[in-house]
Amino acid sequence: MPGADSQAILQFLRRCYEENGSRGGLWNFFGNSVTKRIFIEDQPDLLVEVREGIETHFLRAKNVRETADHAEIYRKERDLIYATVFVTGWVERFESKPEPVCAPLFFYPARLEIDPGMEHGGNLTIDVANRRLNAAVVAAIGGEEFLRKIEDGTENHALTEGCVGTVRREFAENFPASDVETLLTYPTLRGESELREAFRAVKSDPNAPLKLLPVGAVALVNKSTEMRGVLNELEEMAGPGGELSPPVRALLDGRASGAQKVSRGRIPAHLSAAQEKIIDSACEHPLTLAVGPPGTGKSFTIAALAIGALSRGGSVIIASKMDHAVNVAGDKIESAIGLENAVIRGGRKEYWRKLKSFLEDLLGGVFSDDKRTWKEICKLNSKLDSLEKKIRKLEKRTLKRISNEKKWGTVLSQEAENWWQKWRRNAVLKRVSAIPPVRNPVGVLYQSTSRQVDDTLEFLQKSRTFYLSDRLSKHRPSFQAFSRAIRARTGTKQEEYFSSVDWAHVLAALPVWLVNLSDVHKILPLAEHFDLAIIDEATQCDIASALPVLQRANRAVITGDPKQLRHLSFLPILRQAELGQEFGLDAEQRERFNFRNVSLLDLASEQIHDQDRVAFLNEHFRSRPEIIEFSNREFYAGQLHVMTGRHAEDSVVKAKSPLRVTQVEGASRSEAGTNKAEADAIFAELIEVCEKQNSTGEPLSIGILSPFRNQVDFLRHRLADSHLANTLLHRHSLLIGTAHTFQGEERDLVFISLAIDNCSPSASFRFLEKPDVFNVAVTRARQLNHVFHSFDKARLAPDSLVGKYLSWAHEVDIGGHRVESPAAAPGQHEHDEFANEVAEFLRGIGAEVHIGYPLAGTVVDIVYTVDGVSRGIDLVGYPGAFEDAFPLERVLTFQRADLQIYPLAYSEWHFRRKDCETWIRDLHLDEEKEVAGKKPEKIPTNSAE
Repeated sequence: MPGADSQAILQFLRRCYEENGSRGGLWNFFGNSVTKRIFIEDQPDLLVEVREGIETHFLRAKNVRETADHAEIYRKERDLIYATVFVTGWVERFESKPEPVCAPLFFYPARLEIDPGMEHGGNLTIDVANRRLNAAVVAAIGGEEFLRKIEDGTENHALTEGCVGTVRREFAENFPASDVETLLTYPTLRGESELREAFRAVKSDPNAPLKLLPVGAVALVNKSTEMRGVLNELEEMAGPGGELSPPVRALLDGRASGAQKVSRGRIPAHLSAAQEKIIDSACEHPLTLAVGPPGTGKSFTIAALAIGALSRGGSVIIASKMDHAVNVAGDKIESAIGLENAVIRGGRKEYWRKLKSFLEDLLGGVFSDDKRTWKEICKLNSKLDSLEKKIRKLEKRTLKRISNEKKWGTVLSQEAENWWQKWRRNAVLKRVSAIPPVRNPVGVLYQSTSRQVDDTLEFLQKSRTFYLSDRLSKHRPSFQAFSRAIRARTGTKQEEYFSSVDWAHVLAALPVWLVNLSDVHKILPLAEHFDLAIIDEATQCDIASALPVLQRANRAVITGDPKQLRHLSFLPILRQAELGQEFGLDAEQRERFNFRNVSLLDLASEQIHDQDRVAFLNEHFRSRPEIIEFSNREFYAGQLHVMTGRHAEDSVVKAKSPLRVTQVEGASRSEAGTNKAEADAIFAELIEVCEKQNSTGEPLSIGILSPFRNQVDFLRHRLADSHLANTLLHRHSLLIGTAHTFQGEERDLVFISLAIDNCSPSASFRFLEKPDVFNVAVTRARQLNHVFHSFDKARLAPDSLVGKYLSWAHEVDIGGHRVESPAAAPGQHEHDEFANEVAEFLRGIGAEVHIGYPLAGTVVDIVYTVDGVSRGIDLVGYPGAFEDAFPLERVLTFQRADLQIYPLAYSEWHFRRKDCETWIRDLHLDEEKEVAGKKPEKIPTNSAE
């Protein structure tokens, strides 16, 4: 029996997504998911002032400061909203029994700020551009058709009396028994007591009618996603006659065809082999998978993909469920090319404002004065082609020179015992005397690669301004229609304006878009307009919510890490099975498209059948080697090349091990699941950090992580009561949360509170052992990871993951372990006369010297440090372990690890040693001059983010 087709699979995923989401939402404003409520009583709805141009309101209430503090502390888990127009009554939620609800019909993101000197109040700003209809509640009350009527009858932004009147009429017509009379007094708002009384009346009477009340309130609510856009677009994709994009087809049926192959473009940075593989695959295939463990430059890779597409006149949409992920990529793109407005951010109020303002400037002629022609762009492109040819020739010449140096080194390393050997030595001397030192041609090669980056940057900037000016001058009506569309007050009007936009021209001028998966429908129509879609943190993304973004592109790159946190689903197993049967999925399909257990990254890995389309980012840029080493061995088979071996640390942590373990004596976990003693110990450390930094120097960022929610809440309350709260939150960017809070985040210092004690139940210990949670928890720190625990290690199982980590961390803490490569084992270089002579000279000028230093998965011949600056020397020609020169790709790898490599040939050392010693001494002075006159860096470097 054949399985379901693509349309049926889409319908199945849509229903799974809908039913999974229906179990969240804002249903009870007085429930536990809503805190810090501030009601606006006996005055007009604040939205009236917004319509009149007043966007900031002074909110007078005794708990305003507390609410603002909690909004900052809980910013990862909760949103501050302004809610208005409430409904009470009995509502049946997805095949469940009716239950009493007290819910706002509309709510808006809000921001609360307390200026110095303010008492009993603060400034409230309401983001009217991102109004949300409480769609799950409205659909549960009256069904999909009723929901559409409410959506069509209300504007997208600030409510008006007319909009509220439409709501009142629709309820009255569809539910004649409902009480809508109180809504006639809108915009004057009723108070908290009246809303509570209405809800009490509903709960006491299962036959109570629906009631609408004009109530407004500010509150903190648990974060949720907006589902309507995803549901509507999945329905459209599953409709008859719909053409699915190549990435969607590749995910649903494994077909790897239909994507148009493109050139790789130009990128102003040096990439690793894995990054090059991702770029090449993304230009050719409909679906590419990039696996990025913690701190391996995933965001840098995303930026490189986007810049490559931009350079060839293409367009890219970058999406994630996490705003932080796409924002980091966007920042890297703009810093790389040195141009603002190359990246369009969609969703939040500040992004909408920036986009609207940019379009106003665009249409007003601000960017239309560029007279650059296409011929000039082609000339720049030809210049880069010529430079690439030159670099290839220089590489060949350098390889030839290195080959000669190896031959000469063999001759010079042997005693001249007969006339033939003496003749050969003299021949080498004549040859070496007649040519420049090896550092000269190698230096020309390095300079050419650096100039290639600079010229690529110039090409990007000029081609970007050309496309912008050219498309605007030739296709102004499309930009006018787009500007009207993003200002439209109804979805119907927006669709009308979108239909008259020629997206090929708009995306040529505005090529890179960043969106949250749930927001894309607000700013872009569902059509295959983009050359490339990139979805980040795909392990945390369900399949359904990603498909509408992928439908908008010709090719896609899926990025994430299967060893980190996965998406959460509340869909019951039995209900998922029923839906699979309803839509005709066979057993294999039900397993492959398992909504609960299969992430987008899992599905991509399953459906890609060609290993050339899968790449593993293996260069780690975030943490000190000791911090990442455990996860590298335990989760990544030792394949991560650590690029941070020579990074200097802050003086606050310089004297400490990068890994510390503290067993808190006498500590215990309370019945409430909190551990006060561990919290006390952590805050003592925080006080020490604050005192040492004390408003001077670059502040260290700080994170506090606990696997247990109750301990996290306890730590947050402790912070709210601390006199250091403001300093920690704003100067040190303090983040407190579980591993889920920290996914995608990093901090200089991370303190981990394991919270449980010897008497804690076995289930608590098993929870600590979850590999994905544990891996995230121990890889967030850059400079210091400090673990606090209150149990004896004997309480752990023999093969315990936590036990192995604590043993490792303790060994590092007491100085018993140094992370190094097997290639750097003692004795490897003890007979290398050349290496020892150079090292002896370097020590003589006061350098700290390491021969055979492990870095980035290989060994640097010599690494030495003078005045806090580390450099590397590539020894060339002397027979032995260090005979070969590093290829250009490896030198660029070391540069990404912030280590400059200088070549030194044995023939030069043998015949012109004094010149070589002078050159090495002068390196320090030359670098000081270079740094003093250096322009601000604009080229992106790989980093942990």
